[in-house]
Amino acid sequence: MKTHDVLVTEYLQHLRTAAGDLPPDVREELVSNIAEHIATSLAELDNPSESDVRDLLDRLGEPASIAADARVLSDNATSANGQTSARPSKPGFLEWGGIVMLGLGSYVLPVVGTIAGLIMIALSPWWNRRQKFVAATLSLSGAIVVPLIAAGIFAAGPAEQGRNQPIANYIPVQTAPQSTPTR
Repeated sequence: MKTHDVLVTEYLQHLRTAAGDLPPDVREELVSNIAEHIATSLAELDNPSESDVRDLLDRLGEPASIAADARVLSDNATSANGQTSARPSKPGFLEWGGIVMLGLGSYVLPVVGTIAGLIMIALSPWWNRRQKFVAATLSLSGAIVVPLIAAGIFAAGPAEQGRNQPIANYIPVQTAPQSTPTR
């Protein structure tokens, strides 16, 4: 067995272990797809070396990361305690309420609307963690950016003296030297 065959076999075994909580058919389809991708990529190389195989596996990413992505995409992923966490087929009250509270509630009830919307989205099974994080980041960024802009405007202070003066005030006027009367 070649070194790169051992590397691929170990990688696929780590992937199979990391995806252990997925339903068996989903897990085997995932491992099969990744194995096919690896085989196709290696077939494109002329006599792949061990470093070529390691580079390919590094580009694919960690098996745990691939399994986590598959878990998110799976409609029927099982959790550690064996319960099925099926995603609802349609968005419900929490999803629509969260969108409305973040969208309109943030303007009508600035603090309460934002907090209520974030709580509704956090409790919703519809969105994954990344989507919830993005919603929280975008909605809370206004609470940080707007005060910083306001502080910058007020820190600049009033306009410089003479900035709004007519241009005639800047043109030097030549005056004749004053002569002193002689006696």
